[in-house]
Amino acid sequence: FLHEQYKSMADFEYHQTTPHFQKVLSFLEASDPLEEPMMGNVYRCQHPPKEYLETTSSTRYCLNVESSIKPELRDEFVELMTNHQLKSKQEPLCVQFDWGVSIDDENTFYIHEEYVGNEEGKEGFLAHEASPHFAKFVKFNNEKQPYSKPQVVQFFKLLPL
Repeated sequence: FLHEQYKSMADFEYHQTTPHFQKVLSFLEASDPLEEPMMGNVYRCQHPPKEYLETTSSTRYCLNVESSIKPELRDEFVELMTNHQLKSKQEPLCVQFDWGVSIDDENTFYIHEEYVGNEEGKEGFLAHEASPHFAKFVKFNNEKQPYSKPQVVQFFKLLPL
C-alpha cells in the first residue's frame, strides 16, 4: 500500500508533474510488475493540515478503510467520526488517524490509521479496539447498519526506513 498526503489538491497535481513521479509511471508501464491493477482513492481529509511525518524508526501497524454510508445516516456518521478521530489521536500508541470524504461521492469515506507498540505495532491497534470511543463506533455499526455496501478494510505494515 502507498499512502500519500498533500496540503492541497494543487500540491497533489504538482506532484504528478515531478520527474520522480514520471519515473515511477514509466517503470509501471514498461515492466508491468503488479499482479493486480493499481487502485487509487483521492479524498479530502477532515483535519487541518499539519507538518509530519518524520522518518519512521519502527514498524507500524496500519489500516485503510473504505466506508460507503447510507445517505440518511451521513450526518450522524460524520459526527461520530469527528469525535472518534479526536479521541483516537489522544491514544499514546496512535501515530496517525485521518479520514475524509471521497471527492467523487459524498457518501463514501476513507480512513487511514497507523499504530506503534509491541508486535510490530499491533499492540496500539488492540488498545484502540479496547477504547470507549471504539465501542461507540461498534455500537453505531451494530444498531444503525449504516453501510450501503460492505466496508473494505485493508491491513498492512509500514516498514521502518
